[in-house]
Amino acid sequence: ALFYVIAYSSSSLKEKIKNPNIHIMSFDDSKSIEKFFIKNDVDITKNNYFKSVKLKKNSISFIEKIPNEDKTLLVKQTILATKDLSDKMARLLLKIAQKVHSSEAFFYSESHFINIDGLKYKQHDASKNYFNNKEYRYENSVIIKYFFGKDKSYYWVAQSLQKIEDFILNFIVFIVLIGFYIEVLYPIYKMHTRKKINRWYSIINKIDTGMEKSSLSELRENREKLKKLLIEIRNTDNINPIHLEAYYSLQHQIHDIIENLNKYIEEKESKEILI
Repeated sequence: ALFYVIAYSSSSLKEKIKNPNIHIMSFDDSKSIEKFFIKNDVDITKNNYFKSVKLKKNSISFIEKIPNEDKTLLVKQTILATKDLSDKMARLLLKIAQKVHSSEAFFYSESHFINIDGLKYKQHDASKNYFNNKEYRYENSVIIKYFFGKDKSYYWVAQSLQKIEDFILNFIVFIVLIGFYIEVLYPIYKMHTRKKINRWYSIINKIDTGMEKSSLSELRENREKLKKLLIEIRNTDNINPIHLEAYYSLQHQIHDIIENLNKYIEEKESKEILI
């Protein structure tokens, strides 16, 4: 079934109303329909989304007796569509509805339709986008309308151009974020996860640089300190994989420094024996 929502001022609607084979349907269950669609926390008596109105007998045409009896009509200010409706088509429906209902008419005030609040059902993403940005730049482009306005395809061309622009902008943002991560966040992350290794390097660097001037007791003390440090390093199992090379390189350096310390200790001890 297709439900066409047409302004009362539409010549097409007036033509159909006067057709004797077409009758105005009365929404006898309008109150039930209101409860079905409106949120539970919305006061139905004050809602503007679905309203029951009485169309009196002969109110459209007294001469032609239209309608021939009182009718209960359901005036809605929200467009319902299948969730699978394409974004482009949803936007087009909203644009046309906005245009048709921009001025005051039989059942609504000026620019009051369409409305986006109060319904139980989720608002279409394209609808959210439409209310945030009702006019894409390309939709009103004079150049596009000049080349594509004759066959009314300018709307679809405008949507395609907008999609391309959005893709390019999103791509640029993505590149900027990647660059920010590589240049700023990743180095900070590396520095944070390397704190332990940097502390160990600081310890062995002090021992290594002051080795030649150290006394025999200091050399022995530093050797024991490095042996304990090596045990601590080997028992540490939460090293980030990006620092494994530095982790194993550090252990080799400690071994080299301990060997140098042993040499200096032997030299110092031999000198003491000679004296």
